[in-house]
Amino acid sequence: MNLFEFKDTKVFFNDFNGQQHLVLDYAPLINHSSMPSYVMNQEGYLANNFFDWLSAIFTRVNQWKSKGKLVGDEVTYLVTSLLIVQQLVKKQRNFRILEIGCDKGAFSVLIAEILKHFNLNNRLVCVSEEQVNTEQDIWLQLMSTSSAANIVSRYIGDFTELPFKENYFDLIIINGTTQFLQTERVFQQAALVLRNQGILYGINEQRPDMDVAWSKMLGDSVRYLVDEETAVYAKQLSAKNKQMLIAQTPQNQFSKIKSIISNNLAIIEDHIFNLNHLTAVELDNTIKVVSQTEDQTLKIFNQLISLNLKFYLNELKESLINYRLELGEKTVLEKNCQQRYQQLMQEIKNSEDF
Repeated sequence: MNLFEFKDTKVFFNDFNGQQHLVLDYAPLINHSSMPSYVMNQEGYLANNFFDWLSAIFTRVNQWKSKGKLVGDEVTYLVTSLLIVQQLVKKQRNFRILEIGCDKGAFSVLIAEILKHFNLNNRLVCVSEEQVNTEQDIWLQLMSTSSAANIVSRYIGDFTELPFKENYFDLIIINGTTQFLQTERVFQQAALVLRNQGILYGINEQRPDMDVAWSKMLGDSVRYLVDEETAVYAKQLSAKNKQMLIAQTPQNQFSKIKSIISNNLAIIEDHIFNLNHLTAVELDNTIKVVSQTEDQTLKIFNQLISLNLKFYLNELKESLINYRLELGEKTVLEKNCQQRYQQLMQEIKNSEDF
């Protein structure tokens, strides 16, 4: 059985499990390039008439790979490239792609040249966590051989803390040929910067963590199996998919907890300044709210700039308990509670966290 079959204007991929997937309908491209065919020559290069420009890119990328400078399976790159072409055929506007885990640049060049072939205003952003050694930077060396280098930029930083605007990219590729920690956090960040109905692709080469993440977080994705340990995943993220993933991001959790803290403290303000009018039950509930707020603060403590917030909440709680148990002169205890509350609110007002 051939990996790829051509029927009319459609390209089908026959995966490792014997499932057939449509990866491209090139009807809109009939007048754009020659009739494609798929042949792997003895060196493993993509050859013959499969979009001459795409074949040339694969040949150059595989030459780099044959020298031991690159990682990645050419079939996974091919399947993903065809899926990208499919999206570019559908979209006539400027297109933005993000590659998370660009490694040494094998796939970066391929994506860039595909993008430029369709529209000079298309853009690719590649993300790497590694520090760049300019004298041995294979990504830069390879990208410098490409005529599409002018539409590409690279960001060096944490995969789990992407600096891009929300809903910015049309398509995101999680390139599993690069090793990264906290796989689920990478998915969450991708959802944050991908537009509604945007496309998420994943290249998985011997990465059980990616299999688990796709299954757990996006269980109904299309899965193109290349072999027992290699697959390409594809998923169009609905608004519901995005909301589900974004809700789990640290940024979102941080914002929610900050809102809870602020709301809780606003709720008890009247109680704090009218302690002598509260019933025992109302006073107990006020202490409970402060205690719960202290617990919420602990959840985000390592993300807070203000290290005093937890301390001030604890002091307010202890002051309220002392008032409830009447451990001293009541007027003094009441004033102490109010001072602790004001001190806490001043800390929040001055903090960059809120």
